[in-house]
Amino acid sequence: MRAGAPAPTAQKTDLRLGRIVRLLMDNATVVVSGTKIADEIGTTRSEVWRLVQQLRTLGVEISGHPATGYGLTCVPDLLLPDMLAPLTKGTIFGQHIHHYYKIGSTNSAAMEAASTGAPQGSVFLTEQQTAGRGRSANQWHSAQSLGIYCSVVLRPQLPPSEALILSLGAGLAVQAAVQSIDDRVDVDLKWPNDLLIDGRKFCGILTEMNAEATRVRYIVVGIGINVNQVTFPAELQETAISLRLATGTEWSRVELCAALLKSLDKE
Repeated sequence: MRAGAPAPTAQKTDLRLGRIVRLLMDNATVVVSGTKIADEIGTTRSEVWRLVQQLRTLGVEISGHPATGYGLTCVPDLLLPDMLAPLTKGTIFGQHIHHYYKIGSTNSAAMEAASTGAPQGSVFLTEQQTAGRGRSANQWHSAQSLGIYCSVVLRPQLPPSEALILSLGAGLAVQAAVQSIDDRVDVDLKWPNDLLIDGRKFCGILTEMNAEATRVRYIVVGIGINVNQVTFPAELQETAISLRLATGTEWSRVELCAALLKSLDKE
């Protein structure tokens, strides 16, 4: 499958947000002053206040204010590079993680980046897609911060005729990642790109390729996983399921995404 039109430009997440979250996590038992945060991330106290306010609007629970310092009320479940990089160290996916709070399609962003030289192992994640794509031009429902919407860049030395094997590898990686967290979840692979629980779809895979006649230039593997959704649009209610609905418990997207990237690396 070849890429469609490039995605409209999306605003990449300010890396300083993840650094603030990581700093607060590393100092979870104490209040961290605005001055210390400013020194650590190379900015001013007033800018720290603005960034903290931005994190709060994104759902991160941060206590305190400029006069007393800041602390995390709970660990946020955001797929920020600073959250995932330590968990994926040693894999090909730990070095080039790109995060967006909202984007049209992670596959479109990854295809565009790959065309301009993004290295193998580049990861594109978003909290919400506005134009998520599935196979055969289907849309992928991408509720904000409830699923995993992930695309990775690969540069395999394969002829185009063998590239479909990567879709199977991705499906096996999803299955392994889910069962590494809860081995009671019975995941079925429906060739070539769907994963089901109790006959209902919780994950879709979209593989796109740029190739010559005899060799692949690059491949983007997009993976969409329904994680913590408790409702779906009316047209999907009979056919879609999430891990939360299947198990009755809320899942850590950070933990699952890290497990997914490690499983992909093995596959």
